[in-house]
Amino acid sequence: MPYDSKSDIWSLGCVLYEMCALVPPFRADDMQGLYKMVVKAKYPRIPDHFSQEMATVIKFMLQIAPNNRPSTDQILALPIVESLSKKFFAEERNKLDEIDDNAHDLIKTIKMSKNLFSLTE
Repeated sequence: MPYDSKSDIWSLGCVLYEMCALVPPFRADDMQGLYKMVVKAKYPRIPDHFSQEMATVIKFMLQIAPNNRPSTDQILALPIVESLSKKFFAEERNKLDEIDDNAHDLIKTIKMSKNLFSLTE
């Protein structure tokens, strides 16, 4: 199959799996064994301390048939992804607000000459 966005989804599924399990999803002693694992999409479930929702997201991404893999829009619309991204962006917005407050306080400490023409190089 030619490389396309569905190949990227497969790769993302492999990376996400490895981030959870700390090992690649497909492991074998040789290339032939690895090939067999990949074409069957056989891999162990991620560790139990991860939710079933996370395991399902990975399962969707690691579908054998590219047409069965979700698009990025479908992944972003999944309830678990949507709720986590809202939480993440709210936290990041709070951090940016703190930075803005600190920058505003810092700007107040800058003193300028009343006569700008008196400034030299």
